[in-house]
Amino acid sequence: MSDLQQAPTTVTNIGVVMFTVADVDAAIAFYTDKLGFEVRADVSFGDSGEYRWVEVAPPGSVARLALNAPMNGATPGGGGIGAPSERAAERVARDLADELVSDETARNLYGYTPVKAAE
Repeated sequence: MSDLQQAPTTVTNIGVVMFTVADVDAAIAFYTDKLGFEVRADVSFGDSGEYRWVEVAPPGSVARLALNAPMNGATPGGGGIGAPSERAAERVARDLADELVSDETARNLYGYTPVKAAE
């Protein structure tokens, strides 16, 4: 037994948990075919219907998983808090070095222009 006491949580329900996935249709197939989830929503949105909102859940569950393709140059599996334009330049440079974002994404999403080393 642990001597630590756990404080009670104030969270009483989880409605939707969002996941960025590389292939929405493959993710739907995994959750429905392999795990037995059901599709609760599959709706196009955006000015030209270019985005898609998909929710899956176990039968009878009130909690749902939203399976979304990356938007605005983001990479699958990632997430963040805050406006991309406010991300520190040093962090964007690190993401570039770690190949987490492309030069194009750094410019378009973060407003960052990569500095190339002099040759």
